[in-house]
Amino acid sequence: MKKLFFYLSFSVFFISISCNTEASVVGASSLEGVWSLKTASGGIAGIHDKYNSGHILFDFNKTNKTLTVKKATSINDTYSPIGIGTFDFSIQENGTNFILVTDDHSGGNSITINCSLGSDGTTLTILGKGADAISYELIKESAKVTVAELEAKRQEIITYINSFTCSESFGCSFIGFGSKACGGPNEYLVFSNNVDLPHLKGMVTAYNDLENLYNVQNNVVSDCMYVMPPNKVGCVNEVCTIIN
Repeated sequence: MKKLFFYLSFSVFFISISCNTEASVVGASSLEGVWSLKTASGGIAGIHDKYNSGHILFDFNKTNKTLTVKKATSINDTYSPIGIGTFDFSIQENGTNFILVTDDHSGGNSITINCSLGSDGTTLTILGKGADAISYELIKESAKVTVAELEAKRQEIITYINSFTCSESFGCSFIGFGSKACGGPNEYLVFSNNVDLPHLKGMVTAYNDLENLYNVQNNVVSDCMYVMPPNKVGCVNEVCTIIN
């Protein structure tokens, strides 16, 4: 099992998460499945960050008694109440609480996180504690991502990139594209600096998040070899090209 890496902390804990459910929910069994982090808000800084589906995923597997928290390659932060990795967990007999247990090398420290499961079983709110408390809202992912959906979005990005030419005045850049199941991008796309960069980054981030969700939903396995970025890109006959 991996160690927990908390936001603004690198300690490893035993974690107890206590969840309250409304009457119409069939206890903690509703946790089974894949959830996306939608918002992280609060804290001293007063953050209110919104995320696409697939940005950070929580995959509860009651059969194996594991919770896997996975981030897409586009994420630089670790806004997660429990960190990124795979952890053992167990559910208490009353069906309204569950306990998450991880590898511990810190003398048995523990932390309790309160959460509330929505009445329809599709929303999960995790509440932080203390002055710098951050609240997290998760949405259950019920719709399956398809290969056709991924390919359509990929083609949309390629078409957008190809609509711009490069020149000596406007050179070329590259961006990591796709989400390998083991982490990191699948490849790098080269593009003209004529593009609307924020728009392109938004398109690529949305694709990376979607592929991350597809990987988790379908238990995709990949090698863990990191795909290295290009050493050099350049403009050849008005087309951005990887030189080496």
